Formats: sequence, structure tokens, C-alpha cells
Amino acid sequence: MEKLSTGLQVLSRKQAVSDAAYQVAQVREWLAELYGWTISGGQDYITVLIRARDVLENLYRVFGLASAFASLDSHSADITAFFEEARLEAARLLAWRESQKKGEEVA
Repeated sequence: MEKLSTGLQVLSRKQAVSDAAYQVAQVREWLAELYGWTISGGQDYITVLIRARDVLENLYRVFGLASAFASLDSHSADITAFFEEARLEAARLLAWRESQKKGEEVA
């Protein structure tokens, strides 16, 4: 399956991986934030629980996109491959963001 119709637009697999990568990048940033809060003890538990809920929601969105493009024959392998593509794209996105902060250029 190469495209998914959402009723509003048709999403290609490449677009879905790109959207998933953005979600994964957000999750990585939020997990770093949660880790910092845990080490410093600087936030109350409600704030931490809300951020943890946000992390879980983003991961469910990525899983939903991965499931939409997975075949029935190799569902698990397709989802794993989708997550890996999204993870690699998220790493590139985070490197690009970091280089923009420093004023550098990333290949």
C-alpha cells in the first residue's frame, strides 16, 4: 500500500514517515526534558504526568501511521521498518535543528 486516504487528503508513505519523524523528534526532546526534570526534581508530578501522556500520544500516532502502511503478511516487520525510517529521519531533523542553532550546515 503506497497511499492512505484520510478523507481530507491522501498521505503517501514518504509523507507519513516524515510526519512520524517529526513526532519521534518531539518525543526525543520531551524525554530529554523529562530526564532533566527527574534529575533536578524541578517539576511537580502533574507536569511530569502530562508530559509523559504527550509522549505516549505521539508514539501512538506514529504506531497508527506505521500500521496503516503495514501489510498483513509481514505486519510486525513492516512496522519495525517504518519506525526505523522515522527514527533515522528524526535524527536528521534534530541534527538540522541543532546546526541551525549553531549556524552550521548539515549534509
